[in-house]
Amino acid sequence: MDIAKVYFAIGYYLRFKKAITTVILYKEGKVDYLLLGSYCPIALKNTFSKILKRIIIEYIADIAKEHTLLP
Repeated sequence: MDIAKVYFAIGYYLRFKKAITTVILYKEGKVDYLLLGSYCPIALKNTFSKILKRIIIEYIADIAKEHTLLP
């Protein structure tokens, strides 16, 4: 939780969450790999940003429950 607070406080999370890596994989059984249909692009979102997002959501939910802001 502390690392999430630091990232959020310095604003690094907003830049970090946009990191996406695209990996190109060969499709099996294709005869000609010069054609674009012979490849399968897969976008991989950074999992650390998913973890930080979940921690921040749980932190906000705990504060909301503590102060009875939610019904």
